[in-house]
Amino acid sequence: MTFKAEYIWIDGTEPTAKLRSKTKVLTGKPVSTPADLPIWGFDGSSTNQAPGSPGVVVYFECDDLDSTVARLKEGGLRFESDSQDQPWLWREAFLKDPDGNVICLFRAGENRKNPPWRLKRN
Repeated sequence: MTFKAEYIWIDGTEPTAKLRSKTKVLTGKPVSTPADLPIWGFDGSSTNQAPGSPGVVVYFECDDLDSTVARLKEGGLRFESDSQDQPWLWREAFLKDPDGNVICLFRAGENRKNPPWRLKRN
């Protein structure tokens, strides 16, 4: 069975916060409580926990971010920011595609799904 789950939160917009949501399509047996839903990972920009930019940001995780960035620079790509460690324990570098869309190359490793601050499930 396929069903949709809706994640709703109040964002960090100032002076007036806005209601935001994301939908995830799930398959299998429908859940009866929110605790039964899988953990969802988000970048934190809508709650002002991470910097954001208008529009869509496309994320690509790289096993070796620094080598990937160096190789792309050697190939002539220009980065908006070099690889940097972030407070949320990811390492990120940003560039734009020819149409100006933001691309984030990142390395999160185990911290993407299991950061040290993640709440334990019963």
